[in-house]
Amino acid sequence: MAARSPFTRPYLTKVGIALLSAAIVVLTPLILLNYNCESALTKPAIYKQILSDQNVYDHLSGLIADQLYLQLQDPEDAASRPGFIQITQNSEQLLKNLDQAELEELIDMLLPAHWAQIKLENIVDQYIASMNNRIYKPTLLIAMDDIKDRLQGKIGLSFFVRLIRAQPPCDEGQIDAWQNGPYEAVPACFPSETILKESEPKTSELMYQITARMPDEASLDYFFGSMGFSSGQSTVLTRLQDNAVRFWRTRVLLRLSPALLLALLLLLGLFHTPARPFTRLWAAPVILAGIASLLAGMLVWPLTRWYIDNNILNSLPPYISPALVETGANVARAALARITPLMNIQSLLILALGILIWFADRLSQRKFKFRKPPSKKYTLQ
Repeated sequence: MAARSPFTRPYLTKVGIALLSAAIVVLTPLILLNYNCESALTKPAIYKQILSDQNVYDHLSGLIADQLYLQLQDPEDAASRPGFIQITQNSEQLLKNLDQAELEELIDMLLPAHWAQIKLENIVDQYIASMNNRIYKPTLLIAMDDIKDRLQGKIGLSFFVRLIRAQPPCDEGQIDAWQNGPYEAVPACFPSETILKESEPKTSELMYQITARMPDEASLDYFFGSMGFSSGQSTVLTRLQDNAVRFWRTRVLLRLSPALLLALLLLLGLFHTPARPFTRLWAAPVILAGIASLLAGMLVWPLTRWYIDNNILNSLPPYISPALVETGANVARAALARITPLMNIQSLLILALGILIWFADRLSQRKFKFRKPPSKKYTLQ
């Protein structure tokens, strides 16, 4: 006697249909969320557009100045302070006498907005390319040759003069060093406008020697120091990077997720019979999946915003500038906000498809009855 197919057993059929339908309803919102995360969060063009929309390029010098000023005002010793931007001891002696506006002015001299855009976009390209190639401790390089050229020219001399004018007055020994001694480092005092003008040839030579020692390319870790990706320490940057690595490692699954939904629908279709057509099997789970996905899409944005505000921003250390934190949070919010409209559109399309399948099933069950014309009766005369 031939074995009976499980598809012909009523109780197994009902259980199979129920399980597959439930899986479609539950997994569809997750599939759409994962797929849209992969589409919205792994493309450099999206981040470049967000940075432009948020005016980050125009405000970058102000953000760096705000962070530097916060670190320079910290009363703790620089050697033990976990600064976000690495500052050498010699640089700190010169910079700590500047206020925030003066710091921003100096940074803007070296890094105009259009240069900031080029360098930031290049960093975004390098980061995404490294993560796509599974290089999870990326070495992000910043071109320094253009900044070196500015420092070795008239802009560099103006930068030096502006920096020296913010220093305290020189004593007699320091004035003698200004006038007679060789410059091995930038003097951390202001002699006078006359002596400063007379010393321009020597200060220009000093600026050239300092910039000549600068590399043509510098890793981003050079600026972050112990905070960088390659530091081996648990810092705010390495923790954020760990989360990014977890997301990138699931990208293959995220790309295959729509195929999983199609596979579930095909499996559900195996239970079709003449009395139970495809339209009847697919209508209810597709409609419910569309509704569930629409509700999930409406909740994604408020939930992710709550998570950023309460779990990420609140855990950041106090030595990071609030302006820098808010800018980063705004970029993250703008990237995540792109997921909601995409998910809502897709959910509405799934819901519309389910309704069409339901109507098709209703029409297929409708029976049309045609009245036959009455037949003529003939009688024999």
